[in-house]
Amino acid sequence: MRYIIIAALLGATACSSTVPPASSDHGDSKPVCEELGKICHEPDHADGASSLVHDCHVNAHTKWSEETCVARRDECLAACKSAH
Repeated sequence: MRYIIIAALLGATACSSTVPPASSDHGDSKPVCEELGKICHEPDHADGASSLVHDCHVNAHTKWSEETCVARRDECLAACKSAH
């Protein structure tokens, strides 16, 4: 009987978790900014990268809100894709 109680307690403890989920459910996800950062990364590190490509890459990773990334998306994608 003692082993059944211990097993039940261990099973209940194993099922509870305080680790947050792997996906970002905290409202801080910035998918357009992440897209710009990835697409503009390589062109930014190439010789002769324009200041626009650099701004799009760095600011998408660090400074811009998701709203700013959405507003600048077309401009940045055009600049970064043409620099490939």
